[in-house]
Amino acid sequence: MSRNARYLLIPLLLQICAIGAPTGAQTFNPSTIQLEIERQLHAEADCRPQGHAAVTRLESFYAGRDHASAWLDADGLKPSALALVAALRDAAQEGLDPIDYPLSALERAMAELLYQAGTAEEISPAKAAAFDVALSRTALRFGRHLAVGRVTPQATGQSWFGPVNRDAWQPRLDRMLRAESAGNLMAAAAPPHRDYGHLRRALVRYRQLAAEGGWTPIASERTLEEGMTAEAVRRLRVRLEMSGDLMPEINRIAANSMTSNRFDAALTRAVVAFQTRHGLKPDGKVGKVTLAALNVPVQNRIDTLRANLERQRWIPINLGARLLRVNIPAFQLEALSDGQVVQSMRVVVGRPKRPTPVLSGKITYLELNPYWHIPPRIARKDLLPKIQADPAYLLQQGIRVFSDWTAQARELDPQEIDWARLTVHRFPFKLRQDPVASNALGRVKFMFPNKHSIYLHDTPAKGLFAKQRRSFSSGCVRVAEPEVLTALLLSDRPAWSRDRIGEAFAGRKPKVVRLRTPMPVHLQYWTAWVDATDRVHFREDIYGRDHALLRSLSQRHLQLATCPSDPNPEAISSATAATRAPDAAALHSS
Repeated sequence: MSRNARYLLIPLLLQICAIGAPTGAQTFNPSTIQLEIERQLHAEADCRPQGHAAVTRLESFYAGRDHASAWLDADGLKPSALALVAALRDAAQEGLDPIDYPLSALERAMAELLYQAGTAEEISPAKAAAFDVALSRTALRFGRHLAVGRVTPQATGQSWFGPVNRDAWQPRLDRMLRAESAGNLMAAAAPPHRDYGHLRRALVRYRQLAAEGGWTPIASERTLEEGMTAEAVRRLRVRLEMSGDLMPEINRIAANSMTSNRFDAALTRAVVAFQTRHGLKPDGKVGKVTLAALNVPVQNRIDTLRANLERQRWIPINLGARLLRVNIPAFQLEALSDGQVVQSMRVVVGRPKRPTPVLSGKITYLELNPYWHIPPRIARKDLLPKIQADPAYLLQQGIRVFSDWTAQARELDPQEIDWARLTVHRFPFKLRQDPVASNALGRVKFMFPNKHSIYLHDTPAKGLFAKQRRSFSSGCVRVAEPEVLTALLLSDRPAWSRDRIGEAFAGRKPKVVRLRTPMPVHLQYWTAWVDATDRVHFREDIYGRDHALLRSLSQRHLQLATCPSDPNPEAISSATAATRAPDAAALHSS
């Protein structure tokens, strides 16, 4: 059956039942259905493993309404039932897969009940109850998928140590049950914050592009730039108009002239807009890197949007009115106040072999001119080879050696140590770098205590901030403008003026400064987002986390088999039995 036919099926049946029903048309008996729902739930609970999550949630849902029907009343189907089925058809608009929900089976069961309601044929309370339970089971699964995600971060192997959305969504479910349209139903369950809504709209736009055939790859052996005339330039115009980087009216002017194959100033601006959205060097030229980004298929972009919509469902709805957030793939830090970006700066994050984790905390204090207590892993793997190659390395870098990591550790003379005998597996010492000019932490460290020893800090390697791809650290986050960030965090302490901060940095004297109000900080992983001007941005999946997430989302899990000795086989028709097919015990299902 086609998509359009499915959309028309239920409304047509409703009209038939409403207009052509004979005098003896049946109605639904809420009391009888209520008793039957309770009986069926008890029967199902008896044949499921004790504490089975899907059964427990379903029982809790119906217990809260004294087992009354959720989707049927004396007049038949409630509008919310039709709204739910319509929403299931549109699940792809939310980045979910309609195949996870038994849409066809529900529609067949719904059509059967509607037909019987419009005739003199007896309506089976067991069948009506089975339909109601099946629809509730699907609503619970769909609602949870929308509200908190189809999979968990942990199930995808993500390095996710930040807060996870465990929002109590019973109020949302109540709103779902009252919704009389698919849009209102999905809005009731889905995350209400701006970022989710904008990503969802971007997904709808890109799905439309895909439905229209997507874009044709551009082939060019040479760099395309302003002043050139070539067939590839014409194709570039079409490509950039499709993605909204080149305004149609501007492109139409060029296309209707003799310069449609010519690379003009308007096209240069469009290329810069595309490069900016994709984190590329905004030089207005289409070289190998920009050409590769232009030729990424639209389906790949759709998958990226789906992955990020799922992450949006993982995060708590309210992260705070005032906060710092680092987008790891974008290599960017932003300070927000009441949802508005008040400061932004470049950062360096962990390289793929030492990735920066998704992490949340609160910056409680700063260390000005800090010591660097060099992590054992870095000391063994990175510094030991340099020390063995050059005995003067430690002195040149202002690094001291201590006997161990205890508070009572003795400082040792590095010249008395036989470094050649040490290995990555045998390195008992602690190394500490003084607050010298070459100190790897620079002039300030922003501390939000966590078990991963991750923090934000300055760096002497300023040249790295000029690069577009900035994954060079061992996991911590290096900030490009440490004085600006220090001033922002100490803005409620008038004594710490910009001049005093500058003097403290220049003095090289270690000092701890505690914040009066801790600042929430969130290290996040977004490879797609929509900015304040409604432009969708994409970034490279530097740690391969999108791939792992999409693989988890594509996995199908079967529900437990139908109870072998259902006390009333009539209650579960072939249609409603099919509603038991998709499930995800390891996921956020049911």
